Amino acid sequence: MGDPEFGTKGLQPTECSKIITEDFSGNIVFLDINTAVLTPNASAAGYKPSQIDGDLTRVDEGIGTGHLNVVVLNEDEIADGASYKVEFNSEGEIPDYNTASYKLIKTLGSEIDTIFSDATAFGSSAFTQPFDGLVFSVINDTSVNVIRAETDWLVGNSNFITEVRADDSSPAKNVAYPSNYELRFDDNFVYTTPFFDIDVNFSVINTTRGDTVDAEVYDRQDVGEPGHGELSFGDEIIILEDLSTSYKITWNLLWEYTTGPNIPPILPVSGDIYQIKTTKQFIQDDYFQFSTVAASIDNDLMKNSLEKISVVPNPYIAAAAWERRNLNQTGRGERKISFINLPAECTVKIYTIVGDLVKTLDKDFSATDGSLTWNLVSEDGMDVASGLYIYHVETPDGEEYINKFALIK
Repeated sequence: MGDPEFGTKGLQPTECSKIITEDFSGNIVFLDINTAVLTPNASAAGYKPSQIDGDLTRVDEGIGTGHLNVVVLNEDEIADGASYKVEFNSEGEIPDYNTASYKLIKTLGSEIDTIFSDATAFGSSAFTQPFDGLVFSVINDTSVNVIRAETDWLVGNSNFITEVRADDSSPAKNVAYPSNYELRFDDNFVYTTPFFDIDVNFSVINTTRGDTVDAEVYDRQDVGEPGHGELSFGDEIIILEDLSTSYKITWNLLWEYTTGPNIPPILPVSGDIYQIKTTKQFIQDDYFQFSTVAASIDNDLMKNSLEKISVVPNPYIAAAAWERRNLNQTGRGERKISFINLPAECTVKIYTIVGDLVKTLDKDFSATDGSLTWNLVSEDGMDVASGLYIYHVETPDGEEYINKFALIK
């Protein structure tokens, strides 16, 4: 994305710069902000990846219908047993409010820390600053719409279907109201509409707030003909809000039923419930909560994965592609091989074919790193000769693996 504020017509987007500088030995001495050095590597044997626990598709508390998108950047930095709370701030009151910002609060043991506050970037690509090996973006539903997949009969077998939409009969009064509703039916008349005095056998509950609201029926028995004073096929049910002050006309339900050969209408009966779900912005004190579990090792899985241990390259012939250049006019440059898919913690002993110990390598615990590099130098500091070698891998609890590799000059 370019910069619309720079230049007479805005700065056009271009490819990002990338600067990597290395010295004559092949060592990286400079990386710009757009670059990084990565070493491909398999995780340790028995590796269990870190986990994000919590429902990121809906708020733990509140009315907002957006979601979080959490991305793991660095497994090694994931905090084990940490709990995170993303809490929102808003401006204005329902129905005219807007999500203003959010903050992230971390709890680990007895320590509570606000990692950042007053973040205002929303959208799938608007990620937060990195923290504890994570980033996330907040997807906020800024427009109020009917959630079609969740707007239907919650209870009952009625074949009446409704087209639910924002009412457009009175622009000065219409508002797509950010609330969920239930129409709860009874066998008897339970409510008389406020304007047309029609007796109906349902009540309307604003389930977002938990109170009863008013409704009206547009009695349209047939197009162009007056109604007959009761709710029937072809009528419209209008949900009203704030009737005690300046009422708002919100959602319109066209009352129809499934038609077809020999399919009579099945009217709702006592106990039937029709629900309406709508999208809503995050409002003050809405929050998500999730926790993290650090990467770990499953010992049973590790024991069954030892056969995957290997040496690369094998055989080693003259040099490997990743080795640094030779700075000497004669002789060999740096040489190395890597043991991969190792357990998180182990000892690797390398022997000649006749059983002489050449080198002992120790791998410190790391669940995400299953590799160990050897520079082909023996325990007494000598470059090893060409030939066939045996390596023995042993974990602290006595699990073992033995195999071989070859060196060819």
